[in-house]
Amino acid sequence: MLSAALLVLMVADKPLCTKKIQGQMWPAAANEDKRLFLTLARAGALEICVPSTWGYKWEHLTVNIREAPPKTSGHQE
Repeated sequence: MLSAALLVLMVADKPLCTKKIQGQMWPAAANEDKRLFLTLARAGALEICVPSTWGYKWEHLTVNIREAPPKTSGHQE
């Protein structure tokens, strides 16, 4: 469960995702704190700044299995 302090970090203004911060995590404290990184990642609350078609964007680092596309068999009929 996320603590109140973590929730405050998540509500703070997120910086614009740019080339300068590409590869960094949000909340920013997760870049320096491994325990916080793991806690936020497990909660699905960690984002990473990544390049996109038209610039850069924040993207969730983890994916909920329920959001994955349905598994298909390797056979075509």
